[in-house]
Amino acid sequence: MQPSLFALFLLALVAGTVNAHMMMAFPEPRNSKFHPGPTGEIDWSYTSPLGAFPCKGYKPQAAFRTFAPGETVKVRIEGGATHNGGHCQFALSYDSDQTFVVIDTVIRECLRPGTGPFTYDVQIPATAPSGKATFAWTWINAVGNREYYMSCADVQISGANSAPFSGPELLVGNLPGSKFSFPEFPGNSPDNREFFNQRRTITVRGNGSGPAPQPQPQPTSSTVAPTPTRKPGKPGKGDKDPEPPKPTSQPPSKPTSQPPSKPTTVPTKPTSVPPTNPQPTAQPPKPQPQPGKCTTGEMKCSADGKKISQCFNDQWFDMDVPPGTKCSTELTGSPLIVTL
Repeated sequence: MQPSLFALFLLALVAGTVNAHMMMAFPEPRNSKFHPGPTGEIDWSYTSPLGAFPCKGYKPQAAFRTFAPGETVKVRIEGGATHNGGHCQFALSYDSDQTFVVIDTVIRECLRPGTGPFTYDVQIPATAPSGKATFAWTWINAVGNREYYMSCADVQISGANSAPFSGPELLVGNLPGSKFSFPEFPGNSPDNREFFNQRRTITVRGNGSGPAPQPQPQPTSSTVAPTPTRKPGKPGKGDKDPEPPKPTSQPPSKPTSQPPSKPTTVPTKPTSVPPTNPQPTAQPPKPQPQPGKCTTGEMKCSADGKKISQCFNDQWFDMDVPPGTKCSTELTGSPLIVTL
């Protein structure tokens, strides 16, 4: 077989291996065949398990779709192997993929029927903040190698709502540095669904053009107790407290001096809460880098060819290659998955 034909044969095998997994097709993920990168780059292995968290290492780009608060998005998942289904989460991020708040969760039944494409109605919360956001889909497969899948689409949430929004924090599992591990759960076997009840409630804010409420000095901070920021009515009632000083003889000077002092004391309460719990949110997505720096996006094969590794933020992430294949650099000098 001629080298050129052999190369095409290997590329076809790689494509077949890649297509054996799943990805979000709508909204269109960044750097995918549905929505190429800024310079036209396409990740043809997009259906493969996640190597770099978050979003396969691809940075946020300009919004490609616009959704309104309260709108139902028909999320479409495509691919060739559903691995007996599993757990799916749908989430939004407003801070360049640092924090993801979950807006919908499908336990165990996600992708379970067996043939695609699969479409899920996911509602953008009516109280979702406005602004540029990342719409993310994640999947923990039921059977096969213990993996974590993630696709990210750049969207715009319309409107002018700058109020904070609270919801579960995205659960990350089966990745280096993540605290959750899911063994295989075929059929109706135990699937560790109780882990999803352990997700913290976090509060995020949008980046739209609406007026920002005064009691929110830290727009992108996440809190453990979001209820104070979810009830704007209470601060409004509290603003009436300055009325007792009215008996004073200088009404013009008292109201001007008191309102600045009262509102400034309100923000100090929510700002004192975030420092108690910011560290747990950073641990799952940011494992400690190992000695020996690498370049983000760089890939390599293990010595035995059983793993393919990808670098992200000075950290190597290892992924097992599918059975009957190996990782090799013999053909092009770059890591490829080839059939034995």
